[in-house]
Amino acid sequence: MENLRSWVRLEDWINLAAGVYMVLVPVFYATVYAASANAFIMGSVIGVIALLALAYPRIRSIEWLQLLAGIWLFIGPWALGFDNVTQSAWNHWIVGAVVVILSAARLIELGGHYFGTGGTHLPHAA
Repeated sequence: MENLRSWVRLEDWINLAAGVYMVLVPVFYATVYAASANAFIMGSVIGVIALLALAYPRIRSIEWLQLLAGIWLFIGPWALGFDNVTQSAWNHWIVGAVVVILSAARLIELGGHYFGTGGTHLPHAA
């Protein structure tokens, strides 16, 4: 039952921390504009989605959005052309992989349908 309660899932707290980290990366590391902008924007997106996932743990589509944000963060260095900027690229790859893995694990845990509120209906007492 703990997985259905709000504000308790470790996966979403880690994703929130990852989003905050990505927002702060441009402040501490001077890097190319594309890397800084992507880190700030995607960090903000991941942080907001993590807060939504913490508040509404039964909604699978939030986890799908988190997964897609993590995928974009991971492929961003190649798509935006800053894969040769080592530190920025590695920040994106590592944080993106963490978000993808945690979101995928949560989706597997929820089971059920691809979208909606899969896994939220509890069996009736006999």
